[in-house]
Amino acid sequence: MLTAQQLADALGVHPNWVYHHAASGELPSYKVGAVWRFAPAEVAAWLTTRQPVITLSARPEPRRGRRRASRVASRNRRRPR
Repeated sequence: MLTAQQLADALGVHPNWVYHHAASGELPSYKVGAVWRFAPAEVAAWLTTRQPVITLSARPEPRRGRRRASRVASRNRRRPR
C-alpha cells in the first residue's frame, strides 16, 4: 500500500491532488483511520482506463499579441527624481 505522498511522487502531481481525488471517490483508495492508502495494482488499473485531459504536444502556443500602447509608454517614461 502506498501513502498519498508516495503516490503523488510516482504520478508527478501535488499531494493535494491525490487527496482531492481520493475523497471524491475518483481515485481508488482506502481510508485507514485518518490516513489514505492506495493499492498500486488498483491505481495502475485506474490509470489505464483514464483518458488524458491534455498532453504536452496538444498545448496551445502562448499568444503573442501586441501590448497596449499605454503600458508600453508608461514603461518607457523616466521617473522624476
